[in-house]
Amino acid sequence: MKKLRIGAAKPYDGITDEELKLILNHNEMSPNNTTGLLRRVFFWICLLGCLRGGEHQTLLVEQFVDTDQGLLFKKFHQKNDQGEIEGNQYTFEILFPNDISDQITPNTDIKKYISIRPIKCKAKEFYLCVLKNES
Repeated sequence: MKKLRIGAAKPYDGITDEELKLILNHNEMSPNNTTGLLRRVFFWICLLGCLRGGEHQTLLVEQFVDTDQGLLFKKFHQKNDQGEIEGNQYTFEILFPNDISDQITPNTDIKKYISIRPIKCKAKEFYLCVLKNES
């Protein structure tokens, strides 16, 4: 199929530094409210963790390990690998780069998101739904 140029990948320009700054500085991506922080964390994990499709749905909080060098993300086997997700086997580890003082803060944002989980939370899933009390 490659010889016939059927299904060939199309090259696209990557995101520029300026575009990255515009995205991260947008009001909807503010780390100072829960929805903005969630969007920001999702963006960082997409950008640095290279998750695809349903991998966000199966993401677990235990896949992130805090190290002296930064957050270590342990990525599961892809669904077409022999180990399957149920086996919780890791294929490789991705070290998220250290924060750049108040400019680029993937580690700070992800750690903040993890830290605001309810204290007695038993859910292993990384993404939790924000519920608001209706009084």
